[in-house]
Amino acid sequence: MSTEGDEVWKKTWRLKIPEKVKFFLWQCLHSALPTNQVRADRRLADSGACSRCSCSHETILHALRDCPYSREVLMSGGISVEWSFSVMDCFQWLKGIILHKDAIKLSITLW
Repeated sequence: MSTEGDEVWKKTWRLKIPEKVKFFLWQCLHSALPTNQVRADRRLADSGACSRCSCSHETILHALRDCPYSREVLMSGGISVEWSFSVMDCFQWLKGIILHKDAIKLSITLW
């Protein structure tokens, strides 16, 4: 793993949050969160669509950031729209959350 990844992992495991939230972040960073798209690709679901907004592909970023319902949760948790919805890949977006000064609040809000 890269030095950039090492920094993210060290910070993740040092966060004073429940282990289940750390595991959730680990799943997200490893593209291992069982979204509907992942489940459909593995033939565990009939559709890869988001069950909340019916977007045709429920990716990790869609489930956590881009779905209108997720946006409402993020905004109610105080996560800035400008920062949250910029064009970043999943790792970069999650890295920004984990390295943020409010990482505990942001991580728990995502979970």
